[in-house]
Amino acid sequence: MRMVINMANRVVIVDISHLAYKYAFGGASSLSTTVKMLDGTLQLVDTTLPTYLIKQVHRWADFGYNPTAVCFDAKGGNQSRKAYFTKNTGDASVPTVDYKGTRDSMDNKFYDGLNMSLRLMIAGGVRCLKADGYEADDLIKAAVDRVKIDYPNLPIDVITGDADLLPLVDEQVSVFLASKKTTWAESKDIEKRGYVQVTPANYQSYIESLSSYKNLYMPYNTVLLAKLLRGDKSDGIPAFHKFTPTMYRNLVHALEDNGVDLGSTFRYGNIDGIVEALEPHLTPEQLAHVKYIYGGININGGFTGLGERFDKKALTLTNKIEGYNAMALQREVSILRINLPFA
Repeated sequence: MRMVINMANRVVIVDISHLAYKYAFGGASSLSTTVKMLDGTLQLVDTTLPTYLIKQVHRWADFGYNPTAVCFDAKGGNQSRKAYFTKNTGDASVPTVDYKGTRDSMDNKFYDGLNMSLRLMIAGGVRCLKADGYEADDLIKAAVDRVKIDYPNLPIDVITGDADLLPLVDEQVSVFLASKKTTWAESKDIEKRGYVQVTPANYQSYIESLSSYKNLYMPYNTVLLAKLLRGDKSDGIPAFHKFTPTMYRNLVHALEDNGVDLGSTFRYGNIDGIVEALEPHLTPEQLAHVKYIYGGININGGFTGLGERFDKKALTLTNKIEGYNAMALQREVSILRINLPFA
């Protein structure tokens, strides 16, 4: 059996929820198989999500060669941020937020398939990350931080449908963002169908092509700045009132004129740097809004004072993220008649 890690050429971090939603509700063909239970009875099992999810992760992992982490939303992940935005306004002028209030709830069949996929991948040696009170975004940020220590010279691919992860893009980290329109990557061998690789080089041109950022000036790395002042309708986060596209464009130009390094400033975990950069350009009320919104959307960031159920600490991964043995994963999934691709 060939070794896994020595063959790695990049690290893969997968946001599994967007992929599960795609396969469960995007028209994928339903799959099932009959499984013999421990008591000898036969049971028909829906294998739609395990089949599609595990096969796709396996391909992206280069059949186990690439260090791979698969990140799951967990119980209470959204609720901690909902609690933050409901209870911790910090300023009477700042509205409360229905964080991700527009997200549809999923049925038991969806969660059963997702949990079955989780169990099978863990049993097969795939590194899966899930922690009560945390969203997948938090775990992805923790994984990126860990990978940068263990693999400083390997490219990192974050595969997601969530633009909230775009502030992670740098010279080592690419965000492969799901796209209904096109597929693109810097080279054919790392293309992922239905995804656009976002890097510092194409950041501005691609982000400005998205409807969410229409009429905005979005040089690298300004998505977080846009969310802080212009809000995010998909997550129910409001803009600062009357902060128009023109005001936003003028602000970014002013920051550039002042020599602010946008690429390093507007990142998660850097509220002090963000406030320092913005203070000469914003009113106290606008700064209060920025600080408040940042506290809730800062992925893998901690906040306290909301009660034991909702207080959060930043996560730190203590174990190295590695590849896995493809044959071990194949043995685990064979009970569901899943045959993994190997080419």
